[in-house]
Amino acid sequence: MFIAAALAILVTMAVALLRLFVGPSVYDRVLAVNLFG
Repeated sequence: MFIAAALAILVTMAVALLRLFVGPSVYDRVLAVNLFG
């Protein structure tokens, strides 16, 4: 179960990184930076 949770978090962070570099708006970049603290 822990592995499933860790995988879900990693996938979410990967999508956030994708939005950071590909995101069309400033909001996407702010959201991605905020996710990582």
